[in-house]
Amino acid sequence: MQFLWRFVTIPVLLVAIGTPQSFAQSSSRQMIAKDRTGQYAVLKDMIDPRQSGKVPHGRESQNLGTCGDMELELGLTYDTDATTVALARIAGHYFKWENELPKLGYPRDIVLPLIAAVEKKLLAHVVLKGGNDFQDALSREAIVLARQLNAANAKLNPRAKKVYFQDECGGGGIVVEFKVPKDARLFYTSVFLANLCKTQGYDPSDRSACDQWTELFNGDNKMLAGSFNYVGEWRDGSKRAGRFNADQVRRTKTGAVFQLER
Repeated sequence: MQFLWRFVTIPVLLVAIGTPQSFAQSSSRQMIAKDRTGQYAVLKDMIDPRQSGKVPHGRESQNLGTCGDMELELGLTYDTDATTVALARIAGHYFKWENELPKLGYPRDIVLPLIAAVEKKLLAHVVLKGGNDFQDALSREAIVLARQLNAANAKLNPRAKKVYFQDECGGGGIVVEFKVPKDARLFYTSVFLANLCKTQGYDPSDRSACDQWTELFNGDNKMLAGSFNYVGEWRDGSKRAGRFNADQVRRTKTGAVFQLER
């Protein structure tokens, strides 16, 4: 009977203690995966020009796409979690359209409901599928938006510039080659993603909790723009942390090179 009492009360004790919050949401990426709608609001607030002072943009104002420039400026690379990238791209495109379309001659009262509808559909896609097939969804919705705007253009303001969507149109950024000593390891993350971790309540220097860091290996080449944090760690325990801007990386005859040094 005593054995039975212990067997029954152990599960009750575990339920009473509960699962620690740090275990339930133990990292930046896990928090995003578990609450995509809530984390979209966080990312949108970070990208909001009223907060950042910078409007996401593309290469040509009449193109509804960013040509990858906005993503590069935020430090979003192929190494970044696909769901994080998708959510940031929704917010970035929303603010690009909100800022640029009125300047092209489209009334705000026409623009805002249309782009809000696109935002809602794209967010629903990410909530359901994460970053999977996001480019297809963005292209599909942006092409429809362009048609709607051009139709409104013909009726309300023929002088407004016609718009289109093309996202694979080349962009800025430079290719940076990384040189890492044999006895060292190198990690990097964009300043934007480090700030995301901080906003989420994680220490940006804790790579387990702020799992937006990527390890770089000797000879790696990355297309980059904007600012990045880095940490170098040597076998003897020594470390070096700092920040670099892709546009200011040392140039050589073969291109831009970042050399990790003590």
